[in-house]
Amino acid sequence: MTNAVVLWLHGLGDTGAGWSFLRQRTRQALPNVEWKFPTAPQQPVTCNGGSTMTSWFDIANLPIGPESNGDEAGYMMAVRRIHKMVEQLEEIYPSERILVGGFSQGAALALGSVLQYPRKLAGAILLSGWSVFCNDSFAAQVHERNKQTPVWIGHGVSDQIVLFSCALNLRNMLNDIGIPHHFHEYVGISHTSSVEEEADLVHFLQDLFSSASVSSIQECAEP
Repeated sequence: MTNAVVLWLHGLGDTGAGWSFLRQRTRQALPNVEWKFPTAPQQPVTCNGGSTMTSWFDIANLPIGPESNGDEAGYMMAVRRIHKMVEQLEEIYPSERILVGGFSQGAALALGSVLQYPRKLAGAILLSGWSVFCNDSFAAQVHERNKQTPVWIGHGVSDQIVLFSCALNLRNMLNDIGIPHHFHEYVGISHTSSVEEEADLVHFLQDLFSSASVSSIQECAEP
C-alpha cells in the first residue's frame, strides 16, 4: 500500500527508464512511496545542432550558467504537461503527498512544475538543476499555495554541463522570496548523481512523508 508518490523527470536525451533504478534502491527505506518515471517527447534541440531527441523543452547552449537564456515558451508548455500528470496522480493521492523531482533538465522542469502548481504539493527535488527564469521574473512564477513548499537542491561542485553557480544562484533566489529549501553540494562530483546524494534525498523523503498527514489514500498499481 503506497501513500505518497514521486514523479521523477529525466534529463536531456534520456528516458524515464534511465532513472527507474531509484524505485528499487529506495524500496526498503521508502516502502510506502511509489515512483513514476515519464519520458519526454522527441523534439529538435538547439544545443545539439538541431538533432531530435527526448527533451522537455529546448536548450540553446551548453554549458548552462545563471545568465543562460531559457526557452521560456517551451518551458511553460512542458510545465503544463507535467501539471496534467500531477492532476492524474491526484485521482489516487492527495496533492500534499505528491512530489516532483528530476535531474538536470528534469530538475529545472520540476522546479517550475511544483512552484507554479495551483494546489499544495509535497515538495521538489532538484539534482543538478537550474532556474529557466531570471531573478526578476522568478518570484512572479510562484503560486501562493506553494510558497512554503520545500525544495531540495543537490549539485556537484565540478559540474561542467550545468555549472555549480546555477545552484548557488537558485539558492539565492529561493532565499529572496522565502521558499524553504535544503542545499547540498558534492565536492568532486560532475554532471551526475552519487551514492551520497541519493542517500541524502532519501533522508529528505523519509522526513517529508513521515511528517505529513495521510488521508484518502488508495493503493497505486505499478506502471
